[in-house]
Amino acid sequence: MLMSENCAKESLLNKRPKVNNESDPKSPLSLPTQTSRRLAKFIGAKALARCDLNGLTVNALLDSGAQVSMIDRSWKKKYLPDAPVRPLSEIFDDEELEIQAVNGEALPFDGWVLITVSFAGNSVLSQSIMVPFLISGITLERPILGFNVLEEVVQSRPAELLPALTTLLSDSISASMDQVEMLVNFLQADKPPMHPRLLRTGNYVIAVPAGQVAWVKCQIPPTVDLSDPLLLFEPEENNAHLEELEIGEGLVEMQSAKRPYTTIPIRNNTKHPVTIPRKTVLGSIQAVARVIEANPQEPPRLRIVANVAATSAAQTASGLWQPLVDLSHLSGEEQDKVKKMLWEESAAFARDSHDIGCIPSLQMSINLKDDIPVQRAYASVPKPLFKEVKEYVQDLLMKGWIVKSKSSYAAPVVCVRKKDGTLRLCIDYRLLNQKTIPDRHPLPRIQDLTDTLGGYSWFSILDQGKAYHQGFVSKDAQHLTAFITPWGLYEWVRIPFGLSNAPAAFQRSMEEMLGPLRDDCCLPYLDDVLCYAKTFDEHVEGVRRVLQALQRHGVKLRPEKCELFRREVRYVGRLVSAQGVRIDPKDLDAVRSLASRTPQTVGDVRKLTGFLGYYRSYIQDFSRIAKPIYELLQAKPGQAAVERGKSKGPQLPSRTPV
Repeated sequence: MLMSENCAKESLLNKRPKVNNESDPKSPLSLPTQTSRRLAKFIGAKALARCDLNGLTVNALLDSGAQVSMIDRSWKKKYLPDAPVRPLSEIFDDEELEIQAVNGEALPFDGWVLITVSFAGNSVLSQSIMVPFLISGITLERPILGFNVLEEVVQSRPAELLPALTTLLSDSISASMDQVEMLVNFLQADKPPMHPRLLRTGNYVIAVPAGQVAWVKCQIPPTVDLSDPLLLFEPEENNAHLEELEIGEGLVEMQSAKRPYTTIPIRNNTKHPVTIPRKTVLGSIQAVARVIEANPQEPPRLRIVANVAATSAAQTASGLWQPLVDLSHLSGEEQDKVKKMLWEESAAFARDSHDIGCIPSLQMSINLKDDIPVQRAYASVPKPLFKEVKEYVQDLLMKGWIVKSKSSYAAPVVCVRKKDGTLRLCIDYRLLNQKTIPDRHPLPRIQDLTDTLGGYSWFSILDQGKAYHQGFVSKDAQHLTAFITPWGLYEWVRIPFGLSNAPAAFQRSMEEMLGPLRDDCCLPYLDDVLCYAKTFDEHVEGVRRVLQALQRHGVKLRPEKCELFRREVRYVGRLVSAQGVRIDPKDLDAVRSLASRTPQTVGDVRKLTGFLGYYRSYIQDFSRIAKPIYELLQAKPGQAAVERGKSKGPQLPSRTPV
């Protein structure tokens, strides 16, 4: 790995040599005659690019001759003190770790750090990319953007980004547009094909139990490109140790650790355990160039286009795995049928908490009553939560769910703890919601949903994780979602929680996804989908059809939150079973606790009647039983004139004693 000559040029910028202006044949810098060619300047201008590094605007050295991007330890300590420094051993073996400058001298590095890079002042190139920066022990005048940044921008962006990149380079190196276009075309040139690398098991013998699936952890070969976590795996065809096993093929995800690894599912369909010797070759792995949807009108078949020398360029990859769903309540035969179906439709489930769905068809727009911006100052973050909140914002930024903003709108953030103790960053959009024209798409009435479930015996609940974040805010409305923090102003790319029209937009999207399946074998209520059927086999096929519909639109379900193939499930606060719909006894505990509390004012009585009225459809003769409570809201003789005179309407004031 080489460091560019521009690093040496940086140290010479303030030491320009005196050039002899007279023609002296003895001088090595003598000027040529008028008939000869022009002599280039000894030192050219700096190629500086204005960009944002983790939200900090800097002028970085744009160095196309550097293979890596770099910062020095003092710059990192001053401007990015909280960014974690990672050891070089994560990406290099000890024998491979030899970084040299152009003159051959070894360069000391403290490690590397992952930094979000976006180009300031360029609306087209404003979307951020993640770039690994080496931390140099040698002092650098400013951060260096290497060739890896230019490569990533040119090769991973669509054609409409090229004019913006050309302008950026033209401004940085003071070159003509024609010259810069030639450089961009050179960067776009295809690379030589990357040959697949072998994927082996570890240092221990692996036993796969009969009729079960084992997830085998395999280290990623160091020669594989680590810039993209998505890889293509192809099983080994001629291996005697693997003949009795079924190895999952397709797309796999690289997991980050001291040494990157991935897990491969291996199924043993025999009735006896099968052992895999240590260091067994399971197959080959290679980087993916791009994923192309073959036909958006058909069920999702992904064609994987990889840079392969001796293998096919187009393959069907399903990335099959076994979702961890509780099926212990089913018989052995029923479990086998459900597991087979879930294995085939496993792409609808998230592998972990970081696997979030992506629904391109869900683009939420925001229409306002006027164009006057609303803004509020940021709320102070409690000191004990300062680091956690900052990391939360940085994580959203790294995922690409939010971007830096220059909007005239600003909403404050509020820190909230979820049930599991983790942090959720809520945003106070009350001022924006007051100006928003309501989306009148209706949410289903709970009573209407439950009334349609009579006569069904099998039920399943499909639950999504971070449901709103799977959809997108339309580009023309993203600036309206801007929120302010102590670290700057950001706006959402994904749909945030707190927008008044988000439920209607999400409900409409779910109904469009399921189409004719709705009211036939499933009912969507926001991120919860209830599947139902009269027989077990019908339910298996019905759930399969729903999972396929969700996959076509990019939805991801949380397997640990799903309840599959149950005789009774909890849906929208009700217990649904073949016997009908009833109240969950757990919810009645809150009602029973009211027996020890006596209402003191008319306001207390109104709260009580409103709370009890939620259950009136499940209580026979509710009005007759509750009549004494409603009588407390009526004015007593001689009290009406006095009390009603204090109120704005015919009702008694809430503070009136009962």
